[in-house]
Amino acid sequence: MASAEFSRISASLGLFAGCLADGESCGDRFYARLAHPRARPSRHWRAARSASGAAILFHGWIDNGPDLARLLDAPQDDAAALYGAAVDRWGDRADRHVIGSYAAIVDSPDGAIRLSRSPWSSPPLAFVNDTDKALVASISRIIFATGYPEKLRHDKLARSIIMRQDRDDESLFEGVRQVPQGSIVHLTPGVTRIDRWYHPRDLAPIRLRQDRDYVERARELLDEAVACALAHCSRPGAELSGGLDSAIVTERILAAMPESQRLTSFTFHPLDEADLGSRKDEDDERHYVRAFAAMHPRLNPVFVDNRGSDHDTHAREMFLAAGKACPSLVLQMPRHGIMKAAREHGCDWLLGADAGNLNFSNEGAWALPEFLATGRWRQAWRLAKRYSSSSRPTWWQLLAMGVMPHLSPSARAAVRRALGRKQRGHPFGNHLLRADCLERFPSPDSMNPEDKEDEFIVSRRHWLDETYFGVGLGAEFSLALEHVFGVQRRDVSLYRPLTEFCLSIPTDQLVRDGQERWLAIRMAEGLIPEKQRLRRGGAIHNADWHLRMTPHIAEMRKAVEAMGQQPELAGIIDVEAGLALLDTWPERAPDAASAEREYFSNLQFYLPATLLVSQYVDFVSGRNSAGIAP
Repeated sequence: MASAEFSRISASLGLFAGCLADGESCGDRFYARLAHPRARPSRHWRAARSASGAAILFHGWIDNGPDLARLLDAPQDDAAALYGAAVDRWGDRADRHVIGSYAAIVDSPDGAIRLSRSPWSSPPLAFVNDTDKALVASISRIIFATGYPEKLRHDKLARSIIMRQDRDDESLFEGVRQVPQGSIVHLTPGVTRIDRWYHPRDLAPIRLRQDRDYVERARELLDEAVACALAHCSRPGAELSGGLDSAIVTERILAAMPESQRLTSFTFHPLDEADLGSRKDEDDERHYVRAFAAMHPRLNPVFVDNRGSDHDTHAREMFLAAGKACPSLVLQMPRHGIMKAAREHGCDWLLGADAGNLNFSNEGAWALPEFLATGRWRQAWRLAKRYSSSSRPTWWQLLAMGVMPHLSPSARAAVRRALGRKQRGHPFGNHLLRADCLERFPSPDSMNPEDKEDEFIVSRRHWLDETYFGVGLGAEFSLALEHVFGVQRRDVSLYRPLTEFCLSIPTDQLVRDGQERWLAIRMAEGLIPEKQRLRRGGAIHNADWHLRMTPHIAEMRKAVEAMGQQPELAGIIDVEAGLALLDTWPERAPDAASAEREYFSNLQFYLPATLLVSQYVDFVSGRNSAGIAP
C-alpha cells in the first residue's frame, strides 16, 4: 500500500479530531488508531504485540481486566496486550473469558487475520476480504479512503428503509461486510469464516430461593457495572430522563462516587412553546428530574432543548462519522444537545441506561402468551387487565395479546374477520411506502426465519432472538455521536453479567400481578421519588416535532418530490402519499393521546425518517436531488 493511502486512512480516521491518527507501517501492513474522540496523535505509537508475535488492535474496554491480568500474568492497563494474551492462551475460546465492550483485530505473523466483537455491547467493525488484500476498519468510510469503490446496495438500502433487516454480517455497500456481535471472523486470502460463538438462548435458567434474592443480586451486578464504568472516567456525566432506568443508574453512580464529588446530569426537554396537548406532563420530564435532584442534592441537573435544531441538523456530520444511515437515526436528535452540553461541561464520559429495558427494567413482552400457555390464568388476567381500556376490555386484550400470538397467520386473519376487524397492514405503518415494496424486496435467508416475519412476540426465545439481533445493529451511530460531539459514551446497563442474569430469571420476576418492570420497580424502592418509580409509560421521542418541522414544509415537499427521481428509492417510496401528508399538514400538533396512531406516527417519525435516508442517498451519490442548500 502506498504512503499516500496511509495518509488518507489516517486523515479519515482522525477526521473529527482535525489531525492524522496514530499510524504504523509494517511491511505490507498498515495499522492506525484514534485513541479517543478528538485525540491528538501520539509520537512513535505502535500496535500492541502478543507473545506469539501477532499485532493486536483493540477498541473498547475490558471489565474483568484485573482478574484476567492475574490469570494471564499480563498488564491490566493495556487492553490490547491483555486481549492478545487471552487469545494466545485460549485461542478462539478467549472471548468466552473476556467481559467487556470491544472490537478487536489480531493480525498473525502467518498472515491470517482474526476479527471479533463482544456480545450485547461492542463498537462496529467492517471488512473487505479479497484474494489480494484485506481491509478492516471501524466504519466503511475508512475502507473507502483506501480507494475501495463505494457502491450502495439498493436491496440493503430498501430493506433498511422498510425496517426489515435480516442479516447482521452485511453492510449497505457492495463488497463490504460487518463482523456480527458475539462472533469471531477468520480472514485468509479470499476466504471468510464466521464463528458465532455466542447466543443468549444458550443461557442457563437462574432460580433463586426468594423474590428478594433476585433484587439483591440485580443490585449487586448493577453496582459492579457502575464501578467498571467509573474506573474509566475522570469527569463523568449522566444522561437522565424522567423514567425508571436512567434514574436508577444515576443514583447508583452517585452512591459510588466520593461524597465530596458532584455529578452533572443532562436531560432533553421539548421547546417551551411547543403544544404537547394532554401529554405535557409526560413529554416534558423536567419536573421528574427536579424531584429526583431534590432527593439527591449532589446532582447538578442541566436541561437542554436543542433550540435551533431540526430533525436533520448534524445529519451530514452523522453520515460522515457513521458511514451509514437508517430511519432510526432521526431519534438521535434529542441526544445532540445532550452530547454538546456534556462536552461544554468538561465531561470525558457520558454514562446512560439506554438498554435498561432489555435487562433489569424488562417489561416481559412475552409474558401474556407464556402465562396463558402455562396455565397461569390469574397472572394472565391481571396483566391483560392492566392493558385494558374503555375501548379494549380485558377479554379483548387476552385474545389480542395472549391467544393471537399462538395462532397461525391464516387463523389470525379468520379471527379478525369474525370480529369485524381489518387485516393488519405493513407492520411499521409507514404511509410513505409503496404498497408493493415488500414484494419487491423479499426476505433473504435469515438467522431465524421462523420469527422474522411475525407481528407478535410469542415466547421468551422469540424475544431474545429479535432483541439480540437488533442490539447488534447500529453500533456505528453511537460511535458517530462520540466523534461528532467529542464525548465518549457508555451504556452502564449493558454490562454483560447484569444482562445475562436478567435474561435468565423467571418471567414472574419481571412481570407480577399485572405490574410490568417488577424487578426494576423493586430495585428503585427508596432510591427515587415514588411518582417516578411507579410511572407508567414515558416521553415521546421528538415530542415537539410539529413546531420544529412546520417551518420547513416547502423544503420537505421538494425533498419528497425528488424521491421519485432517486433510482435507489423510486421503487420504495409512494411520493403521492408523502405529498398528501404535507398537503394536509395540521395547523396544530395532533394530541398524541387521542390521534389515530398511524397518522400520528407518519407525521412524527416516518416522514422525517424517510427524508433523512433520502438525504443520505444524495450524500453518498453526490447528488442534490431536491436542490436544497445543505
